[in-house]
Amino acid sequence: MNYLIGIDGGGSKTNAVVTKENGEIICGIQAGASNFQRVGVAGVRTVAEEILSQLRGKMKISRQEIDHWALGLAGAGREEDQNAVRQAVISLGFEDRVSVQSDAYIALMGAFAGNAGVIVIAGTGSICFGLDEKGALHRSGGWGYLLGDEGSGFFIGHQAILAALKDHDSRGEPTALKHEVETALHLSSIDQIVRKMYIESKVQKEDIAGLAPLVFRCAKDGDTAAKKIVAKTAEEIAKMIAAVGKKMGREGNRLDVAHIGSVFKQKDVLLPQIIDHLTQKFSGITIDEPRFEPAIGAVIWAFRQNGLSLSDEVLANLSQKYEMV
Repeated sequence: MNYLIGIDGGGSKTNAVVTKENGEIICGIQAGASNFQRVGVAGVRTVAEEILSQLRGKMKISRQEIDHWALGLAGAGREEDQNAVRQAVISLGFEDRVSVQSDAYIALMGAFAGNAGVIVIAGTGSICFGLDEKGALHRSGGWGYLLGDEGSGFFIGHQAILAALKDHDSRGEPTALKHEVETALHLSSIDQIVRKMYIESKVQKEDIAGLAPLVFRCAKDGDTAAKKIVAKTAEEIAKMIAAVGKKMGREGNRLDVAHIGSVFKQKDVLLPQIIDHLTQKFSGITIDEPRFEPAIGAVIWAFRQNGLSLSDEVLANLSQKYEMV
C-alpha cells in the first residue's frame, strides 16, 4: 500500500492529511509549528519527524510506504526557501518524493480542486492570491497592518477608532461607534485610547481587529459612519480581487473566487457589495466557500506531482470527514 501526505504548515501548528492513491483519507495528524521563517530548516525537519513517528506508531505506516510529501508552508514563498525545506525532508529518506510550495498555493489547490481561481483572505490581515491556467501564482495586498491590509479586521477596527475620535473632536459625524469602541476597549472616554496605545501598549492589533463585529452591528442598525466603513471594506477587498484577476488575464471573462477569514462571517453584507464593484470588470463573478481545506489542497497537489488522476471518485473520497490521530 502506498500513501500520499499533504501538509498545511503555519505559525502555530501543522496539519497533515494522509491518503491512499484512490483519495481515501487514512487520517489527519496535527504537529508543531512549521512557518519556515520562524522555525527554519531544523524546525521543519522536526515536524516531519514528528509526523513520521505518529504514522509509524499509531497507523503502522513506514516511510517506505509513503510515495510523496506535498508541503505548503507559511513563509516558504521563495524558491530558495522551498529548496531548503525540500532537502530537509529528502534527508529523512525520501529522495525525489518531496514537493514544497507556499501555504497560499495549497489553499488555492484546495479551494478549486487543483483548477484556476482566486482566494481572498480577510481575517486580522488581508491578502489575495490567484492561480492561473498555466499554474502561475499571482498576489495583491498582504503588506501588513502598518503598510496595508485594507479590508481586514484590523482595517475595519482602525476605521472605527478614527470615526470615534472624529466624533469626539466634532470633526466627523456623530456615530454609535464612539460608545461601542469605548465599551469594547474599556475606556471611560475615547480620548483615553492615546495612553492605552502609545504609553501603556495595552491595545494590540488583535484588539483593534476584534472591533470589526461591532462595526457590522452598528451598520445593520443604520449608523452612517459604520455603513461607510463596511462599504469601504467591500471596495478594498474588490480592488485586491480585481488586481489579481487582471494579472491572471481574466478581465472581461469569468472569475471564480473563494473567501477565507473571519471578516467573511459577514458575507451576507459584504459579498453583494464586492460583486457590485467587480461586475464591470468581469463577465461573471462567483464568490463562495473553498471546496477543500488547504491540507487537502496539498494532497491534490501531491496527486498532480505523482501523475495520478483526480477522478470524480478521488475527489469524492477526499470530501469525506476524517479523524485526527
